[in-house]
Amino acid sequence: MKLGTIDGWLAEVVWEEAPAEAPEDGGTAEGTGTAPAAPRARPRGLRRRGGLGARLAEAVVARGGRCRLVRPGSRYRSGARHVTVRPDSAADLRRLFDELGSGFGAVVHLWNLDLPPLDTVGAADLDGIGTLGGYSLVPLAQVLPEACPEGRLHIVTRGAQAVVPGEPVEPFGAPAWGIGRVLWQQELTGHSGKLIDLDPAGGPGEAEALLRALAADDGSARSRCGPGGGTSAGCVRPWG
Repeated sequence: MKLGTIDGWLAEVVWEEAPAEAPEDGGTAEGTGTAPAAPRARPRGLRRRGGLGARLAEAVVARGGRCRLVRPGSRYRSGARHVTVRPDSAADLRRLFDELGSGFGAVVHLWNLDLPPLDTVGAADLDGIGTLGGYSLVPLAQVLPEACPEGRLHIVTRGAQAVVPGEPVEPFGAPAWGIGRVLWQQELTGHSGKLIDLDPAGGPGEAEALLRALAADDGSARSRCGPGGGTSAGCVRPWG
């Protein structure tokens, strides 16, 4: 096999700036991330307890959509404000979708936003971190095609990608990007959504910016999102 053939397999991820979209009619662009032209499609949010999931749900509801928040726990429990599921349980997810019924157009996986910084954890924490941020996508992939045939899976992390050279990253979110890309190429080819890495700094308007990124029909599968704008990722040959 020629070396040139092997070189042809290689690519380098390049991030390009994407300016923030102007909201329509003084508001925020309608949509849920799967069908921008149909703002009443309902997303189901695997939420972060830190608050972004709740703010995203409020933004969806404000635009006439519906959203059900889902949080990780030790047993299945359905409450007035959210549903709790075991993150490694396909049975819990099947029960969840059975109770919700049809009509949800998107699943937004936010559990990686709950992961702690690398310098605050020990070896005993790694199993739980891996299950919450990465492995939880596997039972979701097993259940989604049958339980939510029209649904698309979007995966959200924070600071897991280096948009500029030398930018520090939080590595615990990286497995979700790898798993997501494999799922969309194989098991979930008809349910692929977006991989979105949030700006590590966060800031006011983050939920609105995320909703715009989910709803944007811009052809970008991988992006960095923040209140002040974002970037999208593409692949080029490393030698130019």
